[in-house]
Amino acid sequence: MKKIEFLYKNFDIDFFLKNIETNQEDETIIQSAVLNSTIDFESIKAKLSYFKYYKGKDNQNIFTEFIKNHKENYKDKDIESFFRKKSQINAHAENFIDEENSFEFKDLIKTLVDSGEFFRKLNNFFKITFYACLRRNDYPNASWEDAYLLHSYKDKIYRLCVFYFEEDGNDHEYVYKKFKYEPSSDDLLKILKNKGLEFTPKKNTLVTLSRPFQFSLYWKKTHKKGLLIEHKKEKIFKDEKEFLKSCDDNQTLFYYLNKEPKKYYKIIKPTIQSSNYKKTSISFLEKKIQSSSQEAQFIIRLFTEYWENNPKEKISNNNFFKYLMNHKLNWYRDKSLIMDLIYKCNDLEGLISLIHPRFLKDKEMMEEIKILKLFRNKSKDFLIKMFKKNKKMIGDLFANYVPDHVKNDPLLMMEALKIDINLMPYIGKDLKKKNIFMSKVNNLVKNK
Repeated sequence: MKKIEFLYKNFDIDFFLKNIETNQEDETIIQSAVLNSTIDFESIKAKLSYFKYYKGKDNQNIFTEFIKNHKENYKDKDIESFFRKKSQINAHAENFIDEENSFEFKDLIKTLVDSGEFFRKLNNFFKITFYACLRRNDYPNASWEDAYLLHSYKDKIYRLCVFYFEEDGNDHEYVYKKFKYEPSSDDLLKILKNKGLEFTPKKNTLVTLSRPFQFSLYWKKTHKKGLLIEHKKEKIFKDEKEFLKSCDDNQTLFYYLNKEPKKYYKIIKPTIQSSNYKKTSISFLEKKIQSSSQEAQFIIRLFTEYWENNPKEKISNNNFFKYLMNHKLNWYRDKSLIMDLIYKCNDLEGLISLIHPRFLKDKEMMEEIKILKLFRNKSKDFLIKMFKKNKKMIGDLFANYVPDHVKNDPLLMMEALKIDINLMPYIGKDLKKKNIFMSKVNNLVKNK
């Protein structure tokens, strides 16, 4: 079924009337009301099946609230009752739009609403009884407005809907007035004349009756892609295993792998997992990546994010890492993988204790670990001395050896920036949020 057909078939008049009354500040109030009034409880079921097993950071939402309240014991009527009370009748809080086709579909809806075609299609709910145009008689091609009177059979209200257009596409819409009884065309023309056009003298505003605004062949060609978009049914996960094969949330994957690595690794590892690697790319990893296999990169990606969020955790408490270093898996003897991981891990002693003993005699690895240990020193005075001692190499040091907690320390980072202002890209993400620190950085830049 086409997405637009699905919208027409599953349009909820009660939600539409509620949305159009409660979102007065929305510049696309009518479009938003349309898009948010599509019943799709199957998409809600899909989200519930996802969050049943999800263990990532986004675990406080309307779906997890429902699961917490109902556990495993609920029926379709419980879902509908709960979500209707929460003013949500589909899983897409953002206007029944998916990322892939958002522009084409929203653009289609805009034209269908502007022209009135959307409501003409739903003639069991609505009737449009009046059309008018507002134009400038001095600058005909400047901004203009179209208007129509939308009657809802459900609440018996007549709404004068106005659509403002500009050449640059900075359009908006609004409900100008509401009536309990149908006003005459002459009265509506007077109302619109008195309202006038924005930034236009009333003497230069021309208000005229119009024929119905057509969703013409031109518009059908313009919105061909939007009209052909298929409604996609979201996957409802039957069990934990099916969920894990599709999951691409690093925190969730790590939760299961750390919980029972032997059980879950054979399900999750890339040779079986069907996650979207565009979403979970390793482009954010730093330069020293040597491991080439998909499985090795998968491991690096998970540990990079996990150690970034849990920098103080000891290796001895990490079940997943201990499992990977099991002699049966051979990762403990994979130099490329170990070399990649040492730049992400703060507990270097714990890591060294689990790798193959031959690496203790590997000069390259031990030299790298020695440098890494220096920058994990807790003494700020020592670290500042290291920065000053290695001025010429400081860029390379920050790129490859300096841990995140140093990059988020205002004193240490400021001292480093005084040595080399080009280290600004390495300011920690938490430190970037501190306005006082960033103000000092801006002053430093000005004085350089």
